[in-house]
Amino acid sequence: MNIGYITRKWADLDPGRPALVDVPADRRVSFGELDVRVRRLANALLTSGLEKGDRIAVLSKNSIEFFEVYFACARAGLVAQPLNWRLAPVEIARILEDGEPGVFLTQEDFSTERDAVRDLVSTSLPDLVYLDYGSAGSS
Repeated sequence: MNIGYITRKWADLDPGRPALVDVPADRRVSFGELDVRVRRLANALLTSGLEKGDRIAVLSKNSIEFFEVYFACARAGLVAQPLNWRLAPVEIARILEDGEPGVFLTQEDFSTERDAVRDLVSTSLPDLVYLDYGSAGSS
C-alpha cells in the first residue's frame, strides 16, 4: 500500500477517529477530515504542473499541515523533501540546489528564512515555486 492512502483506509474504517493531535496548538483532526484535506492537496499539486517524481521541499516544524503535505505528496507520487528548520539559510540553499525541488513550501514562521533562501538560489533555481502556510496555531 502507498503510504499516501493510509488516510483513505482509516477514513473508510473509522472516519471520526482522531488521526493527528497537535497538543501545543490544541488542534485535532479526524481521519475523515485528514483524508479530505490530503486528497484536495494531492490533486492541487498535480494540477499545478508538478509531475510524479517531482520534489517538494518543506521547511516546517511538526504540525498537522506538515503531515497533510507528507501524505499528499505520497498519494500524488511526489517526493516530500523535509528540511531541518534549525539549518542556516545558506545550508538550506545548498540542499535545495542539490535536490532541485519544484516547490519550496514553508511554514509562515520561517518567512525570513524563505526570503533569505530565495535570494541565494534565485539564479540557480529560477523556476522554483514558493508557497507557505499559516503558523502552527492557525487552522
